[in-house]
Amino acid sequence: LRMTSQRFAVEYWFDLIKRNTHTTGHAVVTTEVKDLISIICDYQSKRTYGVLIGGKEGDPINLMWEEFKNFLVLLAAVTHVTLSTIKSVQQRVHYIEVLGDEKYFDMKSIFGADSAKNNSLLTMERVRKDLIIRVLPVLQREYNTICVRNKLEQLINSCKTTIADLIKYGLHIYSDYDYQREFHFGTLSEGAAPYHATYVGR
Repeated sequence: LRMTSQRFAVEYWFDLIKRNTHTTGHAVVTTEVKDLISIICDYQSKRTYGVLIGGKEGDPINLMWEEFKNFLVLLAAVTHVTLSTIKSVQQRVHYIEVLGDEKYFDMKSIFGADSAKNNSLLTMERVRKDLIIRVLPVLQREYNTICVRNKLEQLINSCKTTIADLIKYGLHIYSDYDYQREFHFGTLSEGAAPYHATYVGR
């Protein structure tokens, strides 16, 4: 991946999001994703171009954040939240937690000087918290809404089917004008005139 200063500018990523969401329609977490990308790009620019003690354009930390921003661009285009969508964000939260855990990695060898390490970990923590506090609740709420809507549609369709069967059943019974004939109340699925009991016409 060739890194350039353009990729550290929010405009580059916002344009990608705009192009993606233009074709997908109303997206769920576009605003939240843009805020996250702004945090990451601000950190990368300061780290790479001298405001913070940092690295080079194509170093591992920048490459990690580039991959993360690509994930966020895809997330920004989501219009239909599924359980897989939520799990993918939860996995990203876990990924950041593991990456920032000193029991797994030698922080100094990864981030360099203490000031660079602190700035990197601070950015990770900000991104992690935003995913937990802002992104996941929106996705979960949207997913719950979709589930309720689907259940309601299933209930409505089931009621329509039952009502239609009852109407056909009633019409089948009352279309027989010989009220002295023997019949029983059969099940709706029998499909034949029910017999063997006495019906008194009124």
